[in-house]
Amino acid sequence: MTKEEKIQWVNSPPAWMYEFDLGDGVKTPLLTEELRSIHWTRETMIKQGIDQFFHGSLVGKPCLDVACNEGYFCHWLYNLGARVRGTDIRETNIQRARAIQRILGYDPERLAFEIEDFLCNRDEPESYAVTLFLGLLYHIENPMGAIGLLHKIT
Repeated sequence: MTKEEKIQWVNSPPAWMYEFDLGDGVKTPLLTEELRSIHWTRETMIKQGIDQFFHGSLVGKPCLDVACNEGYFCHWLYNLGARVRGTDIRETNIQRARAIQRILGYDPERLAFEIEDFLCNRDEPESYAVTLFLGLLYHIENPMGAIGLLHKIT
């Protein structure tokens, strides 16, 4: 993708929830600047858990990001060496996540994105070392059922 194509793409609706550096001086514009501090806080909390339970290394560990949006945390986990699966119910989000993956040249054997309703998840028990579930719980009619499913697969 040329620099001009990147610029046109990142400025197409809908607005971006995350900032990605796509090279050539092109970054996706955040919907609001307030999101930057929210994402930083989440990164910090996740990193603390990874440091505590995995001594800072996710090399080869299977990870899931439920409702991954544009895949920001999937890419972040990938850069820590994890094998990552990102899911979202919105096709647009998955298309963007896959496009960013292609632009950044990330290995599809270690990073995969799928359209999925989490409540229809069919993963085997204990499939993941880390499962992220950021920003979805308050949208779900049966939050305790979702937590039970998270417990089963992680």
